Amino acid sequence: MNRTLKLFTLIELMIVVAIIAIIAVIAVPNLMDAQRNSKERAAIGNLKTVMSDQASYHSDNNDYATLVELSTTNKVNLTAASISGYVYSDLFVPTNDIFAVLSLPFTFGTTGKKNFICTSSGNIRYDTVASTALDDVVIAAQATLDIINSFEIAK
Repeated sequence: MNRTLKLFTLIELMIVVAIIAIIAVIAVPNLMDAQRNSKERAAIGNLKTVMSDQASYHSDNNDYATLVELSTTNKVNLTAASISGYVYSDLFVPTNDIFAVLSLPFTFGTTGKKNFICTSSGNIRYDTVASTALDDVVIAAQATLDIINSFEIAK
């Protein structure tokens, strides 16, 4: 009985590794984009929930609530450090006429490339300017409400 073993050659193995590497180079950026887009969509969904809960709160109290107040009424809780890669903050203390909630990516570019804002006008707006810190954006937005209008309406 004369058996010959058929094994993979080094060249064949290197070709397979090269093919896998090429597929990985193509697939990984697409997967990261898909993940970032899903986090941005989750942020929009969370802000839609905020608007709905604010409308409910306003009809009950004739006033708008802060995010902390909404979380204590078991409506929406966005006060944690990062929800789906985004951090949420009241842009200013809500009044009985207006509220504004800002949503920024936890790590701009990685967890999202859009900053979102929702207001009592019923629109969710966004911009794509990288923010260095939440405080910088909040201070700038508090200085003028024109910044809200500079954001594009999210779809």
